[in-house]
Amino acid sequence: MPDYQRTFRLRLWHNACYLVNRLSSSAIGGKTILEVWSEKAAQDFDSLRVFGCLAYYHVKEDKLDPRAKKGVCVGFKRGIKG
Repeated sequence: MPDYQRTFRLRLWHNACYLVNRLSSSAIGGKTILEVWSEKAAQDFDSLRVFGCLAYYHVKEDKLDPRAKKGVCVGFKRGIKG
C-alpha cells in the first residue's frame, strides 16, 4: 500500500474520532464525551467542516500574492480552530 494511502486512512480515523468526541450521546444524558471528560461546557461547533469539502488555507508569500489557496478539507489539526 502506498504511503499516501496509509496517511489518508489515518486522517480519516483521526477525523472520525474528532467528530465522535464532539457528538452528544443519550447514554450520558445528552452531553458530549468531552463535556463528561473535562467537565467543561460544550465547545463551539462553527469550526466543523464536511470531510472532502472545499477549504482555503493561508499562504505567506510576497506582499501582493494571494493570501489563500484552494484545497480540500481532510481533517482537523489538533489545537487549531477551522
